[in-house]
Amino acid sequence: MTDHLQTLKYIKSDVLSFWVSSNEEQASFNGYFYSLKQCLKKHLEIDNAAFLSFEGNSLIPIEEMASLTIETKLNAVSWLMIEASFYQQKVVKIPYILKARQAYSMMTDMVLFQAEGNNPIGVLLVEATESWTDFMTSDYGEKCIEILSQVLQMMRDNLDVKINEDQYRKLYNMTDLFHSTMDIDLILENVLKNIRDNFPEFNVELILSNDQDRHTTIDIKLFDYLSERPTTIEAFVSGELTTELASDLNCRLLNAPIKGRQAGNLWHITSKCSNYLPFFND
Repeated sequence: MTDHLQTLKYIKSDVLSFWVSSNEEQASFNGYFYSLKQCLKKHLEIDNAAFLSFEGNSLIPIEEMASLTIETKLNAVSWLMIEASFYQQKVVKIPYILKARQAYSMMTDMVLFQAEGNNPIGVLLVEATESWTDFMTSDYGEKCIEILSQVLQMMRDNLDVKINEDQYRKLYNMTDLFHSTMDIDLILENVLKNIRDNFPEFNVELILSNDQDRHTTIDIKLFDYLSERPTTIEAFVSGELTTELASDLNCRLLNAPIKGRQAGNLWHITSKCSNYLPFFND
């Protein structure tokens, strides 16, 4: 009993340490999980662990969250398929639906991290050790999961705040640029740079009706009715945003026209995103 209490204190100490570090550094949630894995290895001898992050009723490997592709979404574990497993407790044996996957074939236990009143944060999969089983079946195991859930929720909330702050800062800088210059080339370059910085997993193209006076350092493509896809032509002509699930390209396309007047001509930006965008379904 005393040993388990001491283990809980050690884990709480480590959790406090990487919580403090997370406030000093703008780490990713993947970085938090790496710290948690180190903690479990040190105190419960866990060598094999994986974390599935909760995203839109799907459970996705944390290392794949940075770039969600169509394939990633299709291969994700449905939360509805395993939700019932946690009906009575937060630590359970791994179900067959996960065990059947090669990456998780050696895993034995899974843990739900969910702070009270919030959506699930994710599910931890582990290959149990004797130390793990002894601790988790003690009176302190449930308390440990509760503490970890609370801290991970605070870390996620803190990370979301930092991301939002960064996005608002970039938006302010772009707005400031629009009001401080009439240099269309400079504006185009910065718009495309911000899109690529915020969505690094997407392929982005700039398509203009003509580029007679454009002197940007970025690649520009001339609009061609004969070679463009129908949804791109529709966006160009109508000035309305269009989307397309392009099965031939195995991607989803977003055509986002930006209308403006320069020497009497209408110019557009069309961005083609090669990865799945969850908010397209909204």
